[in-house]
Amino acid sequence: MFFAAGGPLALNALRSLARDHEVAVVCRPPDIVTLVRRLARGIARWARLRHRDDVGDWARSAGVPSIRFDREQPEELVEAVERADPDLICIATFPWLIPSEVLSIPACGTLNLHPSLLPRHRGPNPFFWTYYHDDRVGGVSVHQATSQADAGPVLAQHAIPIPRGWPSSDLYLATAVHGADVLANAVQQIARGTAKPMEQNDADATWAPRVKPGTAMVDFETWSAERVWHFLAGLHPWFPEPLRDERGKSIRYGSVLGFEECHVECSPGTARRVSGGWLVCCRDGVVRLGRPTHGPRRVPVQP
Repeated sequence: MFFAAGGPLALNALRSLARDHEVAVVCRPPDIVTLVRRLARGIARWARLRHRDDVGDWARSAGVPSIRFDREQPEELVEAVERADPDLICIATFPWLIPSEVLSIPACGTLNLHPSLLPRHRGPNPFFWTYYHDDRVGGVSVHQATSQADAGPVLAQHAIPIPRGWPSSDLYLATAVHGADVLANAVQQIARGTAKPMEQNDADATWAPRVKPGTAMVDFETWSAERVWHFLAGLHPWFPEPLRDERGKSIRYGSVLGFEECHVECSPGTARRVSGGWLVCCRDGVVRLGRPTHGPRRVPVQP
């Protein structure tokens, strides 16, 4: 049985597992979009345009039953899993904790694929906090799911170096590629009886909560210009930092172009208008930002 919301991370993992194992049921979150968006999504599907139900599409094309998880009625999920009687449950990018009654049903337990090197960045927003904490290495982990988010024993991990200024969308795609292999290997270990789960050290754990849009996160007083550039470039356009110019007016930026170490006279965090965009003052230099563009552009994958 496979729990997933969607996206390349979940879809790659699902396809990888299906090559060597039978996927009995796919469970997805409830579809809470409005009727208008449902109609638009149906038209997009008919016209072969991009939409977000890739896991559901895979299940339909593979003839695998698909169910929705309603948190208000967990007993329905318990009954559905008991009917499916899976040997193992696998989870990837599912937005909610699975009820403990479900986790205990499969004889071989439940595995979760998480896009960080646990115990670092437990929680729903690991990519943001990977960049916020200036980590030089990210990764993916497969662990046994428990009632506590991302805290169960780890079976396998893969580290991914993070180049400076690397878009978080590219890190996400890298975790999608390596995560599928790591999960498939962990399932094989369980099937062969060779799995050796390692307990996580809670003392080393960090939490990765969601961040409210518009929250100022950059510490301009202590972060170097290079670190500010890496953070802004890595998370653009999904997490734009709220910035203001010298008059206190909010600005919008369309790109993160680079940084320069130099002496600055303006207050850290202040944006100065220049040709083509802005210079954001930092404690030891500036970060150059480009103005928003209105023409067509490549849309990155949202992590």
